[in-house]
Amino acid sequence: MKKMLSVLLILVLTVSAVFCAFAEETKEYRDQVYSFRYPASWNQGLADNGDIVLEIPGTGSAALTFAIITDLIKFSGDAAADAPGIESMIAQYSEEAQRAAGKNTTLNGKYDLIESGGMHGFRAYGTWLDGGRDLVMVLLTGNRHMVSFVLIGQQAIAAEQDLVSSVELLGSSADDSAAGFKRWDSAQFSLDYPAHFGVMEQTTGVIFVNPDDTNCIIMARTYNLDADYSDTMVAYIATAALPKSTKVEAEPEMVQIAGRTAAVIKGNISVGPMAFYVIGSGKTAMALMFTGEEANAVAEHVILSIEIK
Repeated sequence: MKKMLSVLLILVLTVSAVFCAFAEETKEYRDQVYSFRYPASWNQGLADNGDIVLEIPGTGSAALTFAIITDLIKFSGDAAADAPGIESMIAQYSEEAQRAAGKNTTLNGKYDLIESGGMHGFRAYGTWLDGGRDLVMVLLTGNRHMVSFVLIGQQAIAAEQDLVSSVELLGSSADDSAAGFKRWDSAQFSLDYPAHFGVMEQTTGVIFVNPDDTNCIIMARTYNLDADYSDTMVAYIATAALPKSTKVEAEPEMVQIAGRTAAVIKGNISVGPMAFYVIGSGKTAMALMFTGEEANAVAEHVILSIEIK
């Protein structure tokens, strides 16, 4: 009887610790893509790769998290349909590959399908190489977002449900614009892009890709200026900003697109025609690169639709 009571007491204390993970006061993390809540006692930092790092003082537990806006990666909740994509992602986290890359997140191949807030994805299991601690990776997609948490150590793993269920998706509008186009809207700019293209947000801007022809791409990014933008400076900006990887001669021409002045550099690259446009407003310049026949065909529509905020 005493042994049974001891076991019950241990179970009660363990369960209590788990349920108390979020019983304390919480803080909110919020950026342009998502928000979530975490215990106020946890320390928030930033990893070199841009991940948000949440350290739990005195426990050896931590959580890494990020979110991007994309509909190039989608999970549906259907086990058969999702399995190839999930297994392909997990395979990238083998211990051999991660050690070779100097990274710590390793997965053992086991996973469960999960759903939260209308998002679908998986929970995978593994080890954090630095210290040999258990970890759980959670990855969810939905509403043109991808959200990931890597939970290292038992206390972080116990907080999975509270972290994930507190996620709010931001910065994405799926409203159609002109026929055949969707509207991209961010804190810096908005524009129309072909409705059948996928979206991948990056720290430097956003990429729109035809999933049936990945050479057909529209890339957009902004540059902060020291002085107010003027049409006299746009050619210099285009020359400086043109990616050297295109190997196209930087010879900008000034063009008018329904009253909007732009500098454009055109040429041919390995995947076909390329056009690099620069426009601006206020203290912001905006560059757009179109590669492939289809992307170039909609360039003027995209540029006309731009709103720089």
